[in-house]
Amino acid sequence: MVNKIWLSAVLLSVIILFVNAQYDDVRCKCVCPSPTIANGTENNKKVYLKNTVPQDCKCVYVVDPLPPGVDQDFCLRCSCKFEVRNTTTIKVVVGIITSILGLLVIYMMFLLCLDPLMNRRQRARAYQEHQNEEVNLQLETLPSENISNGVESTSRPRSTTLVNRVTDRLKDGQEKWKGTVKAQRRNIFDEHTMLN
Repeated sequence: MVNKIWLSAVLLSVIILFVNAQYDDVRCKCVCPSPTIANGTENNKKVYLKNTVPQDCKCVYVVDPLPPGVDQDFCLRCSCKFEVRNTTTIKVVVGIITSILGLLVIYMMFLLCLDPLMNRRQRARAYQEHQNEEVNLQLETLPSENISNGVESTSRPRSTTLVNRVTDRLKDGQEKWKGTVKAQRRNIFDEHTMLN
């Protein structure tokens, strides 16, 4: 497991090092017909990109040098647009989305680790076949006899009951959430209604 994580981390770092992309905030984008097309029946396009100022966003400056065997009318068939983007904003948004996804994965792992604890208690409460027993009422003790000085004596330690309370709360919250999801699915898929 650890080897797979290290291998993916090394692979990701190698990919990041060798990726060569354009991260400029301004560029001129010219979409021109492919220079290999002699007649205008095919519509294969080729994109030319160059970092320029808005005044130089013309085919003559962007498609430099002109492809061989192309006449002067080539630039008349090109469509050039000047584009401005903010790469810092893009990086911040991608970082936020990645962080949210990471937190959701960590939360899912937490729930996956917690689920066996909650199911273990359910299995312990599973139905047990009733045995006919004779009960001697003389030996039975009343609950009030077990209480001394306002503190109930139990066979379990106090920390176990605290853990049981926490898991009960989590289980109740999970069951409530599952019920809500089930109702939402029924509303959307069966009744085709939303936000009811």
